[in-house]
Amino acid sequence: MPKGSFPVLGKDFFGDFFKDLSIPSVFIDWPPSFDYGPRFKVTKEDNKYQIEGDMPGFDKKEINVSIKENTLEIKAKKEEKEEGKVTRESIFKGYVLPEDAVTEKIQANYESGVLTISLPRNPPKEPEEPKATKIKVE
Repeated sequence: MPKGSFPVLGKDFFGDFFKDLSIPSVFIDWPPSFDYGPRFKVTKEDNKYQIEGDMPGFDKKEINVSIKENTLEIKAKKEEKEEGKVTRESIFKGYVLPEDAVTEKIQANYESGVLTISLPRNPPKEPEEPKATKIKVE
């Protein structure tokens, strides 16, 4: 594994274990994640992935959403000082992006303590007809 990369759970990690279990591939392939902090809900729609999570108490300026080496990273960090006490809170979520994600058009919105990320998807590719090559038999 390259330095600085994260393990990806899913079909590569478990090999052929899930092959015969009739589990839809969306649950095996997406969203492999690594995290600490609140749970995020990930939904797959026809034209996009929607990622939504509760992050109450943060200011928009304290939230950072970025894509680094095919990984969507959600980070938030805050520090509050009150009566000589320091309280720190941080969140980190990371999702390995699927091949059909359109990262150039990602949108994030933070409102009323809820972060919503919309990640467009490329339309599914039509299966190609296998090409046949006739070989002359001598």
